[in-house]
Amino acid sequence: MSTHVTKPGVSESILLDKASILLDKAWERKNNVSSPYRNCDRDRTGLRLAFTVPGKPQGKARARICTDKKGHTRSYTPEKTAQYEELIRVMYKQAHGTFQFDDKIPLFLSIVAIFPLPKSATKKEKADMTNRVLLPIKIPDTDNIIKIVADALNGVAYRDDAQIVRVEASKFYGEKPRLFIRIEEEKVINKSEDEI
Repeated sequence: MSTHVTKPGVSESILLDKASILLDKAWERKNNVSSPYRNCDRDRTGLRLAFTVPGKPQGKARARICTDKKGHTRSYTPEKTAQYEELIRVMYKQAHGTFQFDDKIPLFLSIVAIFPLPKSATKKEKADMTNRVLLPIKIPDTDNIIKIVADALNGVAYRDDAQIVRVEASKFYGEKPRLFIRIEEEKVINKSEDEI
């Protein structure tokens, strides 16, 4: 059974079926990234949710400012950023429905951004990129990737991204570009400032 998800204004549609999910699982096993990123589970430390966003990772673009004929200024989110935020929300909802963390729970956000291998790279460079010897030192910046994910999930996975008290983000190359996103309850550690 196929699920076709579209939103007006979003140029691409996402087509998921059982075959593509099996291919995703096989790819994740091959690239050793399967376990924490596809599951939704609860261990003794709390709830952990994970999902994948297909396609080349994008960062949060700065808001644009325009002036109308009457001289009023307004700011708006660029269309490409708005579309990517909507894609993140759609993929979260496909994986976890309407679940939202309680607004009193501190959260840990983990993001792994997999970028496509450059077409101009040599075979050796591509092998080094796949084996994580060469890493993507390019835009989008890691902080902009964090920002677009955190903002997109406001009101969806959590009430407000102020609940995020710890973040971990990485950028790698791979044959299949995507974002792996994991959100979990942050463990409360009773340590003084001197012990940190």
